[in-house]
Amino acid sequence: MLDLMGFWFMWQACGGFDGTQQALCISSAQMYKRIVLFRQAFGEQTTRSRCSRGRSTAPGIRGSST
Repeated sequence: MLDLMGFWFMWQACGGFDGTQQALCISSAQMYKRIVLFRQAFGEQTTRSRCSRGRSTAPGIRGSST
């Protein structure tokens, strides 16, 4: 759970998918896996934030409100 909160924080701080992937030095597959785990745990997209910068969603993944 703490790992997923850290992932969410990195997503917000790094401006989305590309920034987080580069900062954590992980593959796209690992990014998608963490996004899915985040959704399962919290029932929300990682992008649910008013302070979101850069790309709002991961490529090929749509938010629950779209």
